[in-house]
Amino acid sequence: MIIRDACTCQRTGIVLGGREPSPDSPVVHHVVPHRGDPALFWDAANLETVSKAWHDEHGQREDLAQG
Repeated sequence: MIIRDACTCQRTGIVLGGREPSPDSPVVHHVVPHRGDPALFWDAANLETVSKAWHDEHGQREDLAQG
């Protein structure tokens, strides 16, 4: 996913060059929370590259709202 998405956060557009735990490190995010469903977990269309900063702040909130 990271290579497919050109090491760019799909939500903010920033280039992700950091290493964990840097805010600009890449994280693979499930667009639709998988909730244990293996089909959703492995579905490449359900995955996107985001920054750790976006994932930790907005991604978690988004997952809870969809839950």
